[in-house]
Amino acid sequence: MAFTQEPHKHLNDNEILPWAIERMSEMSKLFLPLEKLLESLTNSWGEPGLSGEVDEIHHSCSLIRDLLHQVLEHEERVRFISVSEGLEGLPNLLQDTIGSQIDKLRSIPNRLDEITLLAEDIENQENCDHSIEIKEIIEISLPPNWGKKISREMEKLEWILYPEEKEKSLIGKLSFFIIAVSFFASLLLF
Repeated sequence: MAFTQEPHKHLNDNEILPWAIERMSEMSKLFLPLEKLLESLTNSWGEPGLSGEVDEIHHSCSLIRDLLHQVLEHEERVRFISVSEGLEGLPNLLQDTIGSQIDKLRSIPNRLDEITLLAEDIENQENCDHSIEIKEIIEISLPPNWGKKISREMEKLEWILYPEEKEKSLIGKLSFFIIAVSFFASLLLF
């Protein structure tokens, strides 16, 4: 896979906060469509006792695959940067925040295969008069205290880089953003 940007980029000190804000905005945009995609996948399997729509199942899986590709590109943008010594806290907190969710989502194709094989086994049983309900819950979550840690690192960075502007705190202006990014901390899907 080709990189979407140069393989390694150094951020100047004054670029770190805007870069982090852009990455957090990107994170929230990546997971906004996820609930709908998983809902679409669930609906494509059809009502209990009825066959699902193969084309819809494939389409939903393709969209989830595309989202996972975007998550991977985001993770590359977050990982392949460097900053001045002592200013690594904020960029390090952004690493693997959404990338860690890939493992939860990439299990979907294998689970769909398992479910299909189970359904075929049940259909092939003689005198089968029962049905089963299969539920899969995918929890998208942030690391513990992630929002607090991000706020603390942003404030620390602000004090280091802008000591003369302490009363004009950027953190006050950005706290709404951290809340917006943290919204998917306990989102249950599928």
